[in-house]
Amino acid sequence: MKYEIRQAGSADVPDVVSAVTKLLSELRGVDEPEAIPGAERACLEIIEGGHPGAVFVAHLIEDESHLIGIVTATVDLAIVYGGKYVMIQELWVNPEWRSDSVGGRLLEALWEHFRNQGISIFKVCLPPSSFTNSEQTHDFYLNQGFFDIGTYMRKNLDD
Repeated sequence: MKYEIRQAGSADVPDVVSAVTKLLSELRGVDEPEAIPGAERACLEIIEGGHPGAVFVAHLIEDESHLIGIVTATVDLAIVYGGKYVMIQELWVNPEWRSDSVGGRLLEALWEHFRNQGISIFKVCLPPSSFTNSEQTHDFYLNQGFFDIGTYMRKNLDD
């Protein structure tokens, strides 16, 4: 079976959100995906240009509704980068397709999209070392040309 990469449209929102919930389930090591409040609204905002960023999907050529991978990214501004940079928010590939270069091709589509906008710095946060595939994820990004810059932390004011 062959697949292609394209920029997501508003009709893709439910499938993109579903892929993100699968990603979170994998990262948390749970079988049942948990709903993400506001996820569809946030996804649509990026897709429709309400927030700078992009969403790309990989789908089977014969069935556009069958997503096999997604990548989402937002644009931010930082002094340390001297301007705008792209934060890769989510990258998920169906486990059956992980050895078929889908993740790399999704990143290439993202790079080309933002290179055309004059943005050439990309950043990604890696999963914690407790994640079963953390080493493979780290190696994947190294193979894509990323390098280590440290760790990130998060705080929720609502907690």
